[in-house]
Amino acid sequence: MEKEDRQNRQQAVATVVGRHRQHLQLSQDKLAERFGLSQTRISDLGLCRNRPTLETLYRLARTFAVDIVTLVPEIESAREATSEQADPPGSAE
Repeated sequence: MEKEDRQNRQQAVATVVGRHRQHLQLSQDKLAERFGLSQTRISDLGLCRNRPTLETLYRLARTFAVDIVTLVPEIESAREATSEQADPPGSAE
């Protein structure tokens, strides 16, 4: 269950990063340039290969020109949606 929750959180971050990146019409290279990371690290976020730190979330918020108090609930909403897709109502646990 814990592993699944961690995967859902990583997927939620990837979803939100992708959404903001597309909204700003940024390639992974351009986002990496703005963010100050390699394209590989940005790709890893999009592919759920790592867990972002709080500092990374702050930097993402700044890069996307949103406040962290906006970004975190957006990630949480995406995580809940991911969890609901994984466990549809009425499914057995």
